[in-house]
Amino acid sequence: MIAIDKFRGAIFDLDGTLADSMNLWDHLCRDWLLTQGKEAPADLEETLAPLTVTQAAEYVSKNFTPGIGPAEIAAQWEALVIGRYRETVPLKDGAVELLDALARRGLKLALATSCFPAAAEAFLQGRKIRHYFSSLFFTDDASSGVSMDAGGNTPVKADPVFWRACAEKMGLPADKIIVFEDIYEALAGVRQLGMGFVAVYDASCKKWDALQKEADQAIRSFREFQG
Repeated sequence: MIAIDKFRGAIFDLDGTLADSMNLWDHLCRDWLLTQGKEAPADLEETLAPLTVTQAAEYVSKNFTPGIGPAEIAAQWEALVIGRYRETVPLKDGAVELLDALARRGLKLALATSCFPAAAEAFLQGRKIRHYFSSLFFTDDASSGVSMDAGGNTPVKADPVFWRACAEKMGLPADKIIVFEDIYEALAGVRQLGMGFVAVYDASCKKWDALQKEADQAIRSFREFQG
């Protein structure tokens, strides 16, 4: 159990955490590649999951469709999903209740996501939860300042640079922020700054066993959160 009173802010991931949207992403790139006459490898979704949209588009362009640039790929993906974020992608169970409870306790709330900014805004507005968030952070905005591995695909959320920037923009010490995430790779960046970490279950998470062992708390529904 986490002592929530020690924190002054909370950062939520969107896809797979607040939004039950990973099924949409699981099929988006694969289906798009089919329209280009390309067959995706079995591990495509696992490879793309921790990447920003720009990194994912760069990977796809380089490995599958060199004739189509990353910017055009990302634009086509965005056009395919934005309506669904606004109208059909559901919130995870208990999300509204937890957001409201944390806000009432005086925590400053923020969103940190790899989603398209327009799609994220459409989702928050469509689910009537935009007012809870004082800040929205997008990994594509930070990716140029994050160190890359030899393949150029280091997940932004694995780097403490990203989380430090979020904390600074929130006006809070990093160790006074708790993070709600479903991606294992984010744990490394969060831990280096002493942030709290709540693992939120999503069926798409291939490293759930490790994530729940290393997190401060692991939940399958926001209704299970104890703090």
